[in-house]
Amino acid sequence: MNGNIYWGLALALVIGFAIRFVVVYLKVKKDNLETETERMIFAHAPELIAQAEKAYESVEKSGAQKMAMCVESILPMIPEAVSSLFPGDIVQAMIQTVFNSMKDFANMAIDEAAKGLAQKSVTARKSKNKASEQKPKEVPVA
Repeated sequence: MNGNIYWGLALALVIGFAIRFVVVYLKVKKDNLETETERMIFAHAPELIAQAEKAYESVEKSGAQKMAMCVESILPMIPEAVSSLFPGDIVQAMIQTVFNSMKDFANMAIDEAAKGLAQKSVTARKSKNKASEQKPKEVPVA
C-alpha cells in the first residue's frame, strides 16, 4: 500500500514538471513570436509609409488616411497567436515611431546639406573677393 502512495507522488511530480515545462515552452515561444512580430512591423513600416506618401501625394492634410493605410496593411501580417497583443492603436504607435525617426533623419540630412551649401557659398565668395583684390593695377599709358 505504501508503495502505491510513492508511485502516485512520483507520477504527480512527473506530471507537474511536464505541465510546467509545457507552460514555460509556450511562454517562450509566445515571447519569441511577439518579438518577431515587432521586428516585422518595424521592418515593413518604412516601405508602407513610402507607399502611403506616394498614394496620397496630391492630397493635402492626408496624414490620417496615410496612417490608416499603413495600419490596415500591417494588421493582416500579424500572426493570429499574438494578434490580441497588437491591436490597431499599438500598431499605429509603432508606425508613428518609425515615421518620426524617418522625419528626424530627413531633417538632419537637410540641415547637413544646407550647412554644406552655405560653406561652399562662403568659400566661393571669399575666393571671388580675393581674386578681385589681386587684379593687376593699371599702369597709365603715356
